[in-house]
Amino acid sequence: MSERLLAHDAVFSCLRCGDCCRGRGGIVLRESDSERLAAFFGLAPAAFRGRYAEKAHGKYRLRGGENGFCVFSGSGGLCAVHAARPDICRAWPFFRGNLVDPVSLAMAEKGCPGIAKGVAFGEFAGAGARYLLDNGIFSRPGEEGAPSALVREEVLRQLAAARNAAEREAQ
Repeated sequence: MSERLLAHDAVFSCLRCGDCCRGRGGIVLRESDSERLAAFFGLAPAAFRGRYAEKAHGKYRLRGGENGFCVFSGSGGLCAVHAARPDICRAWPFFRGNLVDPVSLAMAEKGCPGIAKGVAFGEFAGAGARYLLDNGIFSRPGEEGAPSALVREEVLRQLAAARNAAEREAQ
């Protein structure tokens, strides 16, 4: 298959299985996430963090529920705060490892039924880079507390430029 520039929804479509919401400590909150979620609940950011987050290794993260899922994971894997969800959740599956390492993407593909099967790694990386850039979901230089799975802005720009160059060459 020749590599093409694909839209993000051609390489990923969330099926709301909830598997990405499982596990403790993986949902790191940026300050903007705390503010957005606090507004969703009508709370001050500090009150939101006191109720729903914990601090570990210098970063705030959402608490886990009794069931081992994110505290906001509702019945049937539906997110109770989907409209206000953290950037790390908005970024899935376009995490740093999945955009720069084909083996990481292959492992994610096995666990996430929403990742399209048979898409070339470069197509996935290009679509993911464009999605993250278009939505401002990336790590900025000097940003404290950013989730480590978020890709740095300059890496995304390099991926997008490489995909654009490949597309021009293919024409």
